[in-house]
Amino acid sequence: VVRCSWKECKLKHFDWAPMEVKCKDPIVNFAFPTHAFDVYSLGVLILQLELCSMREARAVASRVVSGDATHADALGVEGDFLARMLGSAPGRPRPHEVAHVLHNTQRLREKNLQQSQPE
Repeated sequence: VVRCSWKECKLKHFDWAPMEVKCKDPIVNFAFPTHAFDVYSLGVLILQLELCSMREARAVASRVVSGDATHADALGVEGDFLARMLGSAPGRPRPHEVAHVLHNTQRLREKNLQQSQPE
């Protein structure tokens, strides 16, 4: 177990750390279910990779958490699913759901690539 101080300042942001650990007793650095922290972090990483900008990823994540998932699709993951990943800990998808969505996204991307290549 890693114990962290989640105090943020102007120059130090913990984008990958969900709000529930920033507001809790510093001895507990996760909320139940235990996969919730990792799912949240992956959701933030997906936005950062799609947008290539920490600032834009923060803005979209904030918008998604506030309930506006429109135009929030990233790396083929739909905005509604990202909203679940970034939402409250009990509502975050289980790891097998995330793996399923990522796998299907990859399969769809490969299929689209095959169809777009001239024969």
